[in-house]
Amino acid sequence: MGWSTLHKPKYQTTKEWFLSNWSGNNYEILDVACVGYTELYAAAKNKVTNEVVAITYMINHYPKSYYNFGYKDMDETVMPYMFNCPERIMKLLTPTDNVHSNDWRKNVYRILNNAKILRKDCIVETFEPINFTNGYSGNLFKKVGKRVMGLNPDMSFNCHVNLSLKKHNFTVVEYC
Repeated sequence: MGWSTLHKPKYQTTKEWFLSNWSGNNYEILDVACVGYTELYAAAKNKVTNEVVAITYMINHYPKSYYNFGYKDMDETVMPYMFNCPERIMKLLTPTDNVHSNDWRKNVYRILNNAKILRKDCIVETFEPINFTNGYSGNLFKKVGKRVMGLNPDMSFNCHVNLSLKKHNFTVVEYC
């Protein structure tokens, strides 16, 4: 399960590359989404069983190399640690009994739900303290726009932190 690298023409988008190079003979691609610059998600339908599963690609770009494009492909059954799959892809998936697939889907839906909650400015409390390399450790955070600030228990400002709250379990203390 390593990485594959190749030369991808600069004019070709990642989505175009994926659709032109997909080689799953028994599968039909129903939808594809690129998230950021490093993730690709697809809903693939098995032509025999009609089961629809999620396929994930980790993407790397190497602009100074002839082999300027790298990818690592996985499906949801191997529990890829990429949980930014768009809701429109998730809605296409059919029910499954696979434990890893169901765990992966649960994590994706948790993050989608957290992202909806975090559209508003708020103060949140994470279930577990989060430790940072600058020495700060805490579980109270204030989100204003895209900025996240660590808070002391008395709600005074402590420091700005580089943190994606949507990936953590939290409760909203109050909306600002």
